[in-house]
Amino acid sequence: RTVAGEEEPPETTLLRAEVWFTVTHEMVQHASDFCVRRTGRLYFAKPSLNNELPIILDALQFHLHWTDERKSQEHLAMNDWLEEVSIH
Repeated sequence: RTVAGEEEPPETTLLRAEVWFTVTHEMVQHASDFCVRRTGRLYFAKPSLNNELPIILDALQFHLHWTDERKSQEHLAMNDWLEEVSIH
């Protein structure tokens, strides 16, 4: 896959594949389903989640046919999760 004429990093391609797999085979419907329940990224890879979240949200929007409004709501919900984890 290319982004702006450049090859996408393999890590990004893998992340998009993970999103596809969890949507297709594990009933992911929300960003929190992916980041908390399916992959544990919120707890075990939190530093990288800040960079990965836009990619995750884009992929979820594509696969689940979200509107931009739904994507924004999911982003806000994930920000709440991130804040909650930071407090504890």
